[in-house]
Amino acid sequence: MLSPATHYQLIPRENTAHWRRRVIRRCRKDKLFRAGIMRMCKEDCIFWINTFAIQTNPKKRLKGPFVCWGFQIEAVRAILGAVDAQEDIRWQKSREMGASWLALLVLVWLCLFHWNVKGYALSRDEDAVDKVDESDSLFWKVNFIHEHLPRWMTGEIRKRKLSFFYVRTGSSLTGEANVPASGVGGRATIMLVDEFGQFKNGHETYSMTSDTADCRLFVGTHKDGPGSMFYSLCFDEKYAEMREVLTHWSQHPSKRKGLYRYDDSTNTVEILDKQFVYAPDFKFVMQPKPESGPFPCIRSPWYDKQCRRREQRDIAMNLDIDPRGAADKFFDSFKISVLKTKWTRDPSWVGKLIFDKEKGTPIRLVQDPVGPLSLWVLPTSEAKLPVMRAAAGMDVSAGTGASSSTLCIYNADTGEKVLEYAYALIYPAEFAAFVAAACRMIVDKDRVHPLLAWEIQGSQVIDKRMREIGYGPYYLQRDEAAAGRPVNLRGKAGYNASEPGIKALMERYRDGLFQEKCLNTSLKALDDCLNFVYTATGVEYRGSKKPKAVGEIGSGAKIHHGDIPRADALAWMMVEEIGLGRSIQKREDDWIDTTTFEGRRKLAEKREMEELVWA
Repeated sequence: MLSPATHYQLIPRENTAHWRRRVIRRCRKDKLFRAGIMRMCKEDCIFWINTFAIQTNPKKRLKGPFVCWGFQIEAVRAILGAVDAQEDIRWQKSREMGASWLALLVLVWLCLFHWNVKGYALSRDEDAVDKVDESDSLFWKVNFIHEHLPRWMTGEIRKRKLSFFYVRTGSSLTGEANVPASGVGGRATIMLVDEFGQFKNGHETYSMTSDTADCRLFVGTHKDGPGSMFYSLCFDEKYAEMREVLTHWSQHPSKRKGLYRYDDSTNTVEILDKQFVYAPDFKFVMQPKPESGPFPCIRSPWYDKQCRRREQRDIAMNLDIDPRGAADKFFDSFKISVLKTKWTRDPSWVGKLIFDKEKGTPIRLVQDPVGPLSLWVLPTSEAKLPVMRAAAGMDVSAGTGASSSTLCIYNADTGEKVLEYAYALIYPAEFAAFVAAACRMIVDKDRVHPLLAWEIQGSQVIDKRMREIGYGPYYLQRDEAAAGRPVNLRGKAGYNASEPGIKALMERYRDGLFQEKCLNTSLKALDDCLNFVYTATGVEYRGSKKPKAVGEIGSGAKIHHGDIPRADALAWMMVEEIGLGRSIQKREDDWIDTTTFEGRRKLAEKREMEELVWA
């Protein structure tokens, strides 16, 4: 195994410079001691770095010893573990966390102390790999490392353009610019792919280098937001098992001083750095920012200062490790935050719907705290909801657990969401029967069920089952591109989910939310809106694969694709289709307080009227 030792623990943390001088001075005079140190360096990469490595920071015009912090030690162990196992590894990072230096130090260590190692470095262009007078160049850093090591340690190193050859070990380090055929011809022990988030041809690079090295280290920030291959490596379920290194600014000893967290639910601040003394006039930022990334709502005085002097996209990209913040958001996060505070609330009822899978009819509702069905109205019987004009939208998945099939229903009189369902392990034909059953729990005063819409792409099973079940009414396909002249097209069911169609659909939904006509009561659904971003051709969802905690209400989906917002958008389009009934202000007049005698009397009268409608 590579670097299994813990010799680095012998190095004092308080006076590392003095330790270094003593070791180097004695190595010059004592060959036996030098041999022992060389063996310790070979056995422990971290010992070698902390004792001999020098780095420079042109920004601060400083150079000095590279001494690994705790999170950097873990990063080195992870990289060497990947080399041992010959597996790929991804590295998401904030800027100025020493990632490039650390990765190069590991490559140099491998070449200095191990026989016949072939290291390979790939970056966005040739200058980024090897430029003599450019300190940001990878091989400028490698050359700097070499120059500050004793000659008895390095032996002869032959430098050529884009390569180093280590004569004593027969190892080599080669570099190349990112071009379509990068890395195709050679083979390597480990391949460093630096700034992978900036690669325009990232998917091609990933594919073409798969035979170059079994161990590839993909390092980067999310510069272009979601959609890049680096984003896929970090958030696509396919790569969920890939080894990972994460270095966030909050791990940096200087930047994390005064670390605190804002709690949106209680509007309070939690002090995480108990030893820090804040300035008397220090003002905590009382906002739920950063909104996403691995450490949402984590801040410090250093971070607050950066936010005052940098653009939000810069912060998301280079500090927060937030790909959706690095992209152009479709929904304004501040407005979504306002809507969450104003309209969202816990469901009135959570559970399951037992239904006839052949006929698509409801049988009974069963309460279950982790059920996939949430209601913001109370059932009036075993399988009935209050009488209302309603509209529904559904988003269909394959039912294999990758993403959820979802159903959302809105009260068209108030604009308020009353039902949300999300479940990943239900096949389309069964889901169609469920949707029909759920919609049949609702009628208006004319005994009409909710107007239902789904996307036409991939909906053949849904269309067929709805016709077999006999559910209606549902939305008929239109020429969505014919602005101002929507016409039915041969009676086909479903909405045209082309890129322009989806953009128009989501814009319509966003307008409804921001004008506070569409009242989305679901916190989860509004949170999911923040994952939608503009693209060159429209709008798409780019979210997270992270699973929910055990026991948390969830859909069972491995990765989310904006399923609930898409269903919300379709449902809202149907609300507008049948007409939003009453003004939002009247919603308050309809509120029934069941804690009072008068409220219970009104509720009894309302239910009696509803029974007459259902009869």
